[in-house]
Amino acid sequence: MELQKKSKKIVFISGTLPPTICGVGMYSYRLLEKLNKNNKLDIHVITSEIENLQDIDNVKIHRVSRDWNIKTFNQVIGIIKKINPDIIHFQHPTLAYQFRFDTFILGLKLKKNFPKIQKIITEHELSQAHPIARIRNLTVLPFFDKIIVTNTNDFKYLKKFEIFNKKISIINIFPNNYYKIPINKGANFCYIGTIDSKKGIEYLIDAIKILKDRRIEIKLDILTNLYPETNNYHKKIIDKIKNLDLEGNIILNNPKNGKDIAKKIATSFAVILPFNYGVSERNGTFLEAISYGKPVITTKSKYTPTSIFENNKNCILIAYKNPNLIAKNIELLIKDDSLYNKISKGALILSKKYNLQFIEKKYIKLYQ
Repeated sequence: MELQKKSKKIVFISGTLPPTICGVGMYSYRLLEKLNKNNKLDIHVITSEIENLQDIDNVKIHRVSRDWNIKTFNQVIGIIKKINPDIIHFQHPTLAYQFRFDTFILGLKLKKNFPKIQKIITEHELSQAHPIARIRNLTVLPFFDKIIVTNTNDFKYLKKFEIFNKKISIINIFPNNYYKIPINKGANFCYIGTIDSKKGIEYLIDAIKILKDRRIEIKLDILTNLYPETNNYHKKIIDKIKNLDLEGNIILNNPKNGKDIAKKIATSFAVILPFNYGVSERNGTFLEAISYGKPVITTKSKYTPTSIFENNKNCILIAYKNPNLIAKNIELLIKDDSLYNKISKGALILSKKYNLQFIEKKYIKLYQ
């Protein structure tokens, strides 16, 4: 009788997991939820100790101090020694340690203590990062046997460094907030994702004002939580909506959870994402929108892969910081059913490239 093949033991390191609001933490959680169904993988995850940390079926969670420093790094090493895994997989950066410059010490400790264990890093932020953050992120990479980047821009950037050439692979991200729920063509446009000065929402508000002045009344759902009491930029946005008399046009939803957001997207007319630095494969909110077949009006820059994100085929790409163009293309989508249907169909086709099942297969192949 043939013996059953022994499970491969994987240790994930992710400084954050839900309920902490962190894109990489949410990504790690959804990926682990999927990978844990593979009976050939024995999965452990090391993360920060916080209240109400969400469990993951069949995944053993090991908690360390939320202050990621030398002491925490030693805790991580001690846990890994007890587990004795086949693979260590580090998610970098996360909210827990993204502003620290000493995470390279953790990479050094992993290399020194586990020279025979395969070490993988998924680097989520590189070519589009602030120059100082880019240097910090590069210092971590030499200690790993395999480097995963999440988009073609980062791949091309890293290829410039010959030391990394044989280590690099691309595995795209997927929409963190996707649920199998009914999709309908509703009346409202929507904006999704956190709100900060990089997202260009003030130009979207100006576009709604332009349309209103032309007697084109639309509704925009803002599908995120705003904290004007503690966040000055959020207060500025709310004040702008009031001052322009747009409270009847722009609805602040303050959703309870991701599923509430997903339901709103699935029943919206279209999605508007006016990023100040242009859309790229790193933008999970764009991937969420196309996963529900919604036409997306968004912005382009040198980071936008226009061979993949095709204007008037699977999305609408416009110049950033331009409310007149946003308004023009909102009106175009409303009036042109043929264009709407073409982009909606193209969005669904494109979304398959960023499907969680597809990404899961790539990671299983990597681990094998």
